[in-house]
Amino acid sequence: MTEQMFDNVALKPEACGLWPDFVELSPDGPGAPGWEYLRRRGLSHDQLAQATGRYRLCYDVEGRRVIYPHYACGIVVGWTSRVIDPTTFKRYCSFPVDQAQRFVLYDADRVCRPGPCVFVCEGPLDAICVWLAGQRIGAASTALFGAWASPIQYACLLGLRQLYDRVYILLDADAYTRGLSLATQIDAGVIDIGQEYDDPSAMGVDELRRLVELAAQSSEQRISWPMARARLQASDVGPQGRGSEVSYGTPILKPEARSPEPDQCR
Repeated sequence: MTEQMFDNVALKPEACGLWPDFVELSPDGPGAPGWEYLRRRGLSHDQLAQATGRYRLCYDVEGRRVIYPHYACGIVVGWTSRVIDPTTFKRYCSFPVDQAQRFVLYDADRVCRPGPCVFVCEGPLDAICVWLAGQRIGAASTALFGAWASPIQYACLLGLRQLYDRVYILLDADAYTRGLSLATQIDAGVIDIGQEYDDPSAMGVDELRRLVELAAQSSEQRISWPMARARLQASDVGPQGRGSEVSYGTPILKPEARSPEPDQCR
């Protein structure tokens, strides 16, 4: 992989972390299996192109894994990988050591800057989907690579709390209690996505957009998305069946539209 420019900071993947046989995700060529895996997870070709360019997503041809690099000060300090084959026992592995991802927040170079709103997710794919959904309002997103924060990550979250007007903990469906505990500790908001989806990435970018834009302008510390979505749906339909002034035009997805595989980094 060649040197790229990353927000005016030179990226040097070959300096540390990324292996020479990693290839960039692409719809054709060696990186196509990883591309198709993320397509099955619900991202469009255009969204994948945006995500690959921003996050420098790669594919391990031999290991059949999608690679999520971790950057700090423009340098690759490690990576987390997700196997694309559902029958493989160890879904996640990290470099340089197991659990190395616990020393960083995902996309730290961009996230550790002042902004209006940031969402803290579990997995990198969740954070990517939230970023795609929140581009219109400039929302930021990051991931803990799990449902709990290490001491280093916790310290980073306290720093984010000072940088952003609003911070929301947005974990998977089965981790709301942990999210609530973390939000209480750092004086942040928390979002319950309900039981309809396993994780934020399973919601689809269109529905995530509704959630992100609602949270960004909300003063509530606790948001139940199923209830908030019902209110939005009711407000979208006026007395004559017409939409209100703010209409997202997004259909409510059916309960069976769940992530095929829970995306937790353990």
